[in-house]
Amino acid sequence: GYIHGIITQNIDGLLTKAGAKNVLEVHGSLQTLTCTNCYQQVSSALVIDDYIQNCAIPHCPACGSILKPDVILYEEQLPVKIWLKTEEAINQCDLMLVAGTSLEVMPSAKLPVQAVEQGAKLIIVNHAETFMDVRADIVIRSDVAEALPQISSEVLRD
Repeated sequence: GYIHGIITQNIDGLLTKAGAKNVLEVHGSLQTLTCTNCYQQVSSALVIDDYIQNCAIPHCPACGSILKPDVILYEEQLPVKIWLKTEEAINQCDLMLVAGTSLEVMPSAKLPVQAVEQGAKLIIVNHAETFMDVRADIVIRSDVAEALPQISSEVLRD
């Protein structure tokens, strides 16, 4: 009940596969592809084997046009609906935990700024310094694979 949402730039879908709820994938996901002509969305599971085994470019089952992975490529716009949900989550949070990111990729890097300006507390877990360290309430210099289980254990301790 402590985590109300997860915002990620990862495109691998692992958070959802691990059982996480309310995951906002701001850079899209490799789980689906969209037709470049009719915009029909198709599960990547339907085309991945043919692509891997035969290098076959995936085509839309409805119109035959090329299917594009639903990930954000260089200079593409972020998915608007996801971004609006992301900003809503930031505006409602009282604590933001930033884990394992340099905070150098915009516009996602501005999200902790927005959270702090809305009055949220900020915890940063990262090996290297970030520009938000000076505004964070807590900075933990550690590997997230070590720090997050320790934080979870401490929070869930009776």
